[in-house]
Amino acid sequence: MPNLKIMWSVKRAFPERVKGAVLAVVDGDVVHAGGINQPWAESRNTYRYDIESDSWDMFATIPEGLPYTQGAAWNDTLIMAGSRSGGRATDRCWQLSKTAGKWKWSAFPPLQGRRAGGRVVAVGSQIYAVGGGDWSHSHPGAFYPREVNPVIERIDLTDRDGDWERVDYPGKPGAAHFGAQVGGCLYLFGSYDCTVEDDQRVVKMSDDAWCLNPANDIWSALPSTPTPMYGGSATTLADRYVVMIGGVAPADNPDERVGTSPAPDPYRPGITISNYETAVRVFDTKTSQ
Repeated sequence: MPNLKIMWSVKRAFPERVKGAVLAVVDGDVVHAGGINQPWAESRNTYRYDIESDSWDMFATIPEGLPYTQGAAWNDTLIMAGSRSGGRATDRCWQLSKTAGKWKWSAFPPLQGRRAGGRVVAVGSQIYAVGGGDWSHSHPGAFYPREVNPVIERIDLTDRDGDWERVDYPGKPGAAHFGAQVGGCLYLFGSYDCTVEDDQRVVKMSDDAWCLNPANDIWSALPSTPTPMYGGSATTLADRYVVMIGGVAPADNPDERVGTSPAPDPYRPGITISNYETAVRVFDTKTSQ
């Protein structure tokens, strides 16, 4: 295991209660955009966090609400790809850019397939949209990954006339992967699939892990994650480690828990289907451990 010491400290509370949004570093600024806020409003808000003053300020309103969206930044550009709108996944994308010190939202080429609840990762100038799914009104509560085609697509921000292109993927359809880039490669961990069986929503978690080298578009299978998991955050440390924080894991998993809170099944009272985790897991890309 890598010898890392991670310290946490409490900072200024976020201005609103929100989930399903994007947090990224854009041209040196910590930017939070979109999401769904209480009480169930599709947020158009964009916030910037100032580390020195420990404060948030709102700026550059998004042209539409973007709940359950994902995004990634490259230099002075943030790309938001897909979201849920009016109860359905969308293919719409938006770009936040900083020009002459001023921020502006503008339309960006749409995805090939509609998706929400996916993962968007920047690998150099390439933006990857990974997984996600559509929403069901008959069996709500999760996104349905098998509705997404292609599973993964990408676009290169250096090509001004470029569009999203399909990326072949050997893994299974899924939503809410942990995703990060290290050494110019794309790393994906965990996810969930959602189906309907006997008129009930069934969520199946994955412990799959994959790495894509964009230089030759070759995928490599990695060791499985310690437990099936999805929905947390991931970041890169020292261009070597992928640090995965929180997420959801099976309730009956025998692994020792750092801390969890139960998530009951809304369709089967008294049954706990998963745990929301406070665990921090680290993957060393050099040793594949």
